[in-house]
Amino acid sequence: MIAVQLIDSTGRVLGNMRLPAGVRLADLEQLALAAGHRSLSEHLEQYLATEVRAQALEVGVLA
Repeated sequence: MIAVQLIDSTGRVLGNMRLPAGVRLADLEQLALAAGHRSLSEHLEQYLATEVRAQALEVGVLA
């Protein structure tokens, strides 16, 4: 079994699920896309851009 915690964009925990061990990340992404959510790559890109910007501000690269 795989335990999955569902979290919304604000960080609020929506619930927990247990999935069969054979479920792949691609399967979960297809479910999210079918529900109208952005792809995992778009989420990661946004997350990384936010992190890079925060670190750039911290070291003074961006004003």
